[in-house]
Amino acid sequence: CYDVRMNLRDLRERAGYSQARLGRIAKVRAATISDIETGRITDPHYSTVAKLAQALDVAPSEMAAAIVSVEASA
Repeated sequence: CYDVRMNLRDLRERAGYSQARLGRIAKVRAATISDIETGRITDPHYSTVAKLAQALDVAPSEMAAAIVSVEASA
């Protein structure tokens, strides 16, 4: 299980994307992105994470690794 919600929001905002725009680029519903960011979806499918990572130009493992380091320091 990995938690990408905070990292997803951070990467999305750094890219200057709204949830809707990222959804169009990644071919993922904006509602799904919202659900991940708010914690309603806590364990998204790897394929969803991969699509989002590709749209944000990062490796899927990079999205998960950043969250692990954030949680470790909390």
